[in-house]
Amino acid sequence: YIKFENGIFTLIDENETMNIFDDFTLNEKLKFQYLCKEIILATDIGIANQNNIKAIYSKIENAVKDYSDNDVKGSGNSNDNNSDWIVDGCEDMIKMDVSNEENRQIALCLIMKCADVGAPLQHLNTSYTWAERFYNENRNAYRLGRGNPIDHDNFIIGQDGFYQHYLLHVIEVMASMGVIDNNITDNMTMNLQNLRKHWKTNGVTILNGWKRKWEELWGDADGVVD
Repeated sequence: YIKFENGIFTLIDENETMNIFDDFTLNEKLKFQYLCKEIILATDIGIANQNNIKAIYSKIENAVKDYSDNDVKGSGNSNDNNSDWIVDGCEDMIKMDVSNEENRQIALCLIMKCADVGAPLQHLNTSYTWAERFYNENRNAYRLGRGNPIDHDNFIIGQDGFYQHYLLHVIEVMASMGVIDNNITDNMTMNLQNLRKHWKTNGVTILNGWKRKWEELWGDADGVVD
């Protein structure tokens, strides 16, 4: 578990006999802590964090543009210090200079963001499960007095907007960096298109089914706007 003392967090086992950061210098601990914070914040899609997300997108755009403008294909992407970033045979696939530490950091931030919201980018069954849990989370928030009742029509519209305007943009930015193989981003795009079609065709039926399951479990019909 994570323990926070004197401004530094440590990751230790349940018996507090091992700290994986024992051999880190203070500067290394602070640097790692800062990186963890930035990567975790990159997954926050809340309104308060939007400026931070926009800054990440802007930095990536600039890094890709600088890489292209300077014609540094392969340059700075294969030195020993950064070889872990490069898949064998794909040295020219990366479209940003990963010898630059800030570029590596923003790439990690976007990869984590993609992983955090990546369920809808996978197979339909996986994305369906994720959406149902999100629906139940909203129902539970209302039940506990922390949220508003769900309007099914707006829920469908909101899901489609999230897929089309948020997730599609994440895929496009990922593809622009070249950090993930084109076959993967193409597959993500196809899955997203299939999911949107599925929701447009079956959205009402899906939500009514989730509503019945919720009521059977909790005996509670509140929390939905008819």
